[in-house]
Amino acid sequence: MKPRQKFKKLLLGLGLASSAIAFSTASLAQSSFFFPSASFFSPAAAFYQSEDEPSVEQVLETSPQYESFYAQLEASGLLESMTQDSITILVPTNEAFAALDPSIKSKLSQPENLTKLLQYHLVAGIIDEQDIKRQAVATLLDKSSVQITGIPLAGNKVGVKINQSIAGDPIRADNGVIIPINEVLIPPGF
Repeated sequence: MKPRQKFKKLLLGLGLASSAIAFSTASLAQSSFFFPSASFFSPAAAFYQSEDEPSVEQVLETSPQYESFYAQLEASGLLESMTQDSITILVPTNEAFAALDPSIKSKLSQPENLTKLLQYHLVAGIIDEQDIKRQAVATLLDKSSVQITGIPLAGNKVGVKINQSIAGDPIRADNGVIIPINEVLIPPGF
């Protein structure tokens, strides 16, 4: 083989190798953060919305898996404040409340601490694309936000993580959205 042909093959091989490296680096950079879809937080956009949708209060009251959260809302007096036009509620399951550290449970016996913790689970309005891009959404607890990130799931799907908890499928209601979560969110400095 002539030196010129060897040089051409070497250049072709280097070109292919550098293209492969550039492509894999770009795809790795894109996959380092998984963005959840804004439609996850607004399921009404994806489904037919009926006029007889129950309110968030009715959904919580009739759902046995959210019994603890509903009882805490009633005890705090926050249930009445959830009659606003649109609200997103990050609802821990009964198991999440049962798994709380005893020191946190004892703090919840104080009404002001219970109110703080519950307000940290309430978001005015529906979480939107801007909140997702910021990776945070303001809660009803003054000057406190929860972090929103995406997590990879099987089949190139993206799940949603709120702080350290994993979000379940949203439940649509007449006046908002309920997002089930597997852990109780603890406000900063609690």
